[in-house]
Amino acid sequence: MENILEVRDLVVDYGIIRALKGIDLDIPKGKVVIVLGANGAGKTTMMRTISGVVKSASGSIKYDGKEIRNKPAYAIAKMGLSQSPEGRLILNGLTTEDNLRIGGYTLKSSQVNKNMERVFEMFPILKERRSQQATTLSGGESFLASLALALGLSDEVQMSTGIHLDTLFVDEGFGSLDEETLDQAMKAIQTLAEDGGRIVGIISHVTELQNRIDRQLLVRKMKSGGSTATINIL
Repeated sequence: MENILEVRDLVVDYGIIRALKGIDLDIPKGKVVIVLGANGAGKTTMMRTISGVVKSASGSIKYDGKEIRNKPAYAIAKMGLSQSPEGRLILNGLTTEDNLRIGGYTLKSSQVNKNMERVFEMFPILKERRSQQATTLSGGESFLASLALALGLSDEVQMSTGIHLDTLFVDEGFGSLDEETLDQAMKAIQTLAEDGGRIVGIISHVTELQNRIDRQLLVRKMKSGGSTATINIL
């Protein structure tokens, strides 16, 4: 099966601290992946490095066959890799809809409008809250808003979802969701993964998600410093 993402011997340092040491992984197209690991193991660092937010010391990151290591984050995002970061970064003073539109800042207004309608179809509660201040959303609603904001970066229209997305990283947030909201989020993620053979990557340590995904990636802290990763195929 063709891989959308290939990482080889990835090393990341924060000053004199080695955060990642020799990370290797292959993620095939059209699969939903969960990354497991203790707090501080390097899950978020790995995601941020792949998406260009954090620079690596060495290694290789190939996305859809192209080397992207240490490319600018905006350039990687335009290639189809989007992320919903930890902390649900909702902007103060803006409505729910205004926050979602920010996700499509690189797109034409006509495409943003199309994406918005698709997002509202996937998450009806956000349509109900579109004129509401985003900071007043519940925890589950703000998680869906953060997820929907990441989807707004898509620049093409696919068949069933109407959204083109190669890779989506979702950093944490699943553990605080009620069952109904979790079902909505996972249904959207799985649909996007299956639509056109796209891959959705999930970054989380919530083991309850294990029966909802295709692959596991375990990130372990090493005694010698840094983290390594092991793929477990389900």
